[in-house]
Amino acid sequence: MWLGLLWWNDRRRRKSDRESSRSSSRNGRPLEFPSIVLRVRSHSRDGSVGSSDANTTVIATSTGNGAELSQSLPMLYSLAKSWAWQAVLVRCDTHPHEVSAEYVDHRGDNVLHWTVMGRSSDDVQGVVLRLLDLCPALARRPNKLGNLPLHVASSYRVSSDVLIPVLCAYPEAAGIPNGSGSYVLHLLCDYGASAYVLHHVLQTAAGSSSIRMEDPIYRRRPLHILNGRKNLQMCQHTRDTLRTLRRKLRTLQAGGGVVSNESEIDQCEEEIIALTQTNNDLWNKVAVLLVAENTRQPLSANFPTPCEILHAAINIVDCPSSFQEQAILLYSDLLMRPMTTTTTTATSCGSTDRGAVPLHVAADRGDTALLLDLVQACPAAATVRTVRGEFPLSTATRRQPSWGWEDGIGALVHANPAALEELHLPDTLYPRIWSRLSSSRESLFCAIRSFPRLIDRQ
Repeated sequence: MWLGLLWWNDRRRRKSDRESSRSSSRNGRPLEFPSIVLRVRSHSRDGSVGSSDANTTVIATSTGNGAELSQSLPMLYSLAKSWAWQAVLVRCDTHPHEVSAEYVDHRGDNVLHWTVMGRSSDDVQGVVLRLLDLCPALARRPNKLGNLPLHVASSYRVSSDVLIPVLCAYPEAAGIPNGSGSYVLHLLCDYGASAYVLHHVLQTAAGSSSIRMEDPIYRRRPLHILNGRKNLQMCQHTRDTLRTLRRKLRTLQAGGGVVSNESEIDQCEEEIIALTQTNNDLWNKVAVLLVAENTRQPLSANFPTPCEILHAAINIVDCPSSFQEQAILLYSDLLMRPMTTTTTTATSCGSTDRGAVPLHVAADRGDTALLLDLVQACPAAATVRTVRGEFPLSTATRRQPSWGWEDGIGALVHANPAALEELHLPDTLYPRIWSRLSSSRESLFCAIRSFPRLIDRQ
């Protein structure tokens, strides 16, 4: 019986060999599969490759026709790829020559690429600092996809303790796009970096120069990436809370300062201040991007002031309306302050006429939505004159003669009826204006008092 089993197994093996040889042969030649051969190379004191040592493993791929492709990866690379951070630190001390930008894998990643994409722990920062101390060129070496270590760190949401040393080692990386055309700011905003990291990137000249660059896929700037669907719910909740508090505060203040309302007014103001001072990381990121895009210069080490944030949101023409409205609601008390004249994107009103408040800028630009939001948040701003003596109403009619009552002119007249005296309108228009003001007796009386000669003629 045993002889029969041996004969049967030998027959099956021969049949299997014949079938495999037929399926693997092409044009009468059998396919030659590469064989993996492990060899060893050593490094001399100057870093050159020697003949024999166990420090470096060479993976040689034999193609079968005598040709051989080899790539030597040191032990340090394997340790970093395994996230053995303590062993990496020891290896850096014992074999510092292995820390080189020339050692890359088949994707072009060096040891720093693998370190910043590795598992987060307290030891990663020490490893990054040690690698950069031994070989600063690691931060300058892109992989085959065009990703520098800073791009990889931005994509993997590493902590600021890891990303900032990589940034300091090669700050110019913030202004270099990767192979897909994305800058570091695009990756940080898309993958959810902290405001602290964004602020450090925007303190570099390269980072601030890329603030208005668009990503190649959706054509969005970093500021508009933050306005995406990921942050929509959080922004909406903050704006709704601010609207409710501001509306309640205006209603209480219009009650004539009744003693019973004073405590509620104080409570509303405290809630608004608390909401303003809350450590909202999303709004802090928006704030640094607004100021950087408005000035187009590297930011200082200090965080932007509320006045800088508000003026930047007003001054950027295509600022997302949600961020613009939130800035107005947060900093309504600053709407009477004149705009700064050092911004590069200022309108002609803000750049040529000193003393212009945000309402002047909106009137000069012809932005109806922004103008209505500003008048509703701070009606007293309509009574502010520029250095040339212009009210926002005069600026609006001078820049936009075709504006209608519903386009913002009516809101400016209601907020400051006395400004009608400086418009030099035909006398036949005043009765129509007064009829529009009939819903507000105070505004109607102020308008008639500022232009009494029409009543004298009648």
